[in-house]
Amino acid sequence: MSKPSEFNALIARLARMTSSPNGLDSSLMIGQYGGPLSAGLILAALQWLKTHGKVVADQPRLVSLAAGLVRMGGAIGSARVVTRLFGLLPMIDWLLKLHPQPVKALIGLILHPSRFSLDIRNERVYATIRIIALCGYYVGEHTAWLASQGVLQLQPATVSKIAVWSVRSWALDVVLSCIQLFRKYLGLRARERALKASAKSEVSTTDDEDVEGYELTPEPKEKTTAEDQKAARAALNADWASWEQQAVVNYGYLPLTVHWSTPGGVWTSPLITAALGSVVSVGKLAGAWAASA
Repeated sequence: MSKPSEFNALIARLARMTSSPNGLDSSLMIGQYGGPLSAGLILAALQWLKTHGKVVADQPRLVSLAAGLVRMGGAIGSARVVTRLFGLLPMIDWLLKLHPQPVKALIGLILHPSRFSLDIRNERVYATIRIIALCGYYVGEHTAWLASQGVLQLQPATVSKIAVWSVRSWALDVVLSCIQLFRKYLGLRARERALKASAKSEVSTTDDEDVEGYELTPEPKEKTTAEDQKAARAALNADWASWEQQAVVNYGYLPLTVHWSTPGGVWTSPLITAALGSVVSVGKLAGAWAASA
């Protein structure tokens, strides 16, 4: 492929990625957290040089650049909040697909709770709890944002409480996702062991069929088995890649949601938040890039 066509293909794929809600949000997230992270590293480097008695001629310019990167990250963060104002609609659509009559299902849960299971190993239960948690997050975040813009007349203390509880709803979803990812990890490890055992068994069977130095011609069934092994390995590798991408995002979000949902936060350094956010953004961007292929 020629260089112009490679460039055109790259631009086309970037356009596909950023035209999707997840791809656009992932791209914005890189700037939101990458900017402050870069600013923190610049300031840390300047402080280190100052401590060691070294003078940087462009220090004022670098400090100004760091401040600009922080402001840029804040502006992009506000833009992401605006783009999430419509995030509630996919949740409602998802809920209606799982429960075509949600009011009837809710009344049944209230009147006969013993008939309903909360076992998250059940995919329907797991998805329903996630939807409820994410709806709580979106409603809380939207309410807090509208109040911060003066659209809703709420006291600052009330807005802070709403914001904290909205993140706690999100944290519940993240915890559930992490639990589910751990279960998937165990399943993938079991598949890995089974595949290796199957491959060893196939090799052993082939060796037993060699007679007096002569290798027998493989039967069509053995060829099919080898092809099945190859297909199973490819599927397993794809599932591992998907798991790793989801693990980076969710296990990266876990400490962040705990930090944001704790009054006063867990740590005071914005560099920690920027670093974790950057890790998550890279994971999200990798997933969006793969989906745009």
